[in-house]
Amino acid sequence: MSKTGNGKRRKSFNPEQLGFTFDAPETGYTSDGALRGLDRVVADAVGLILVDAAKEGDSRWDIATAMSRVLDGDDVTKSMLDAYAAPAKDTYNISFHRFLVLVAVTGRYDVLRMLTAKIGATVLVGEEAHTAHLGHLIRQEEINKKKIKALKQEAPLIGLIGGGK
Repeated sequence: MSKTGNGKRRKSFNPEQLGFTFDAPETGYTSDGALRGLDRVVADAVGLILVDAAKEGDSRWDIATAMSRVLDGDDVTKSMLDAYAAPAKDTYNISFHRFLVLVAVTGRYDVLRMLTAKIGATVLVGEEAHTAHLGHLIRQEEINKKKIKALKQEAPLIGLIGGGK
């Protein structure tokens, strides 16, 4: 655990890494130990979401209530959120489905995007998928134009082979 000069643990989650980028995430996560400490990163991410929500006027009780409503029968408490945000409580990590609900009720898709980048993936939210689809179609169009250009060099007019006029 790295410490700062005043003895406090340095955050493993850097909020400056948030924000969308068009750079492809690196996928070099397959080496031994590449994702070691990811549990602390997730706990720091939960903590950041909760602290920022509090600044916006949403208490941990509010968030726990909203999460419980979304999960309908799977109650989430403020104490659970406190534990999820504490990296030292490594036996009480947030489950993936609860983390997704936390992201959904707070709208912090940027945090989810930062975490998925650690495994070489990204997240598109809502209609952002249309932007990706558009980019894919434009790229396909470019490839098809190249294929058409190459094929024009080889393709004769129909009916001119074998005695046509």
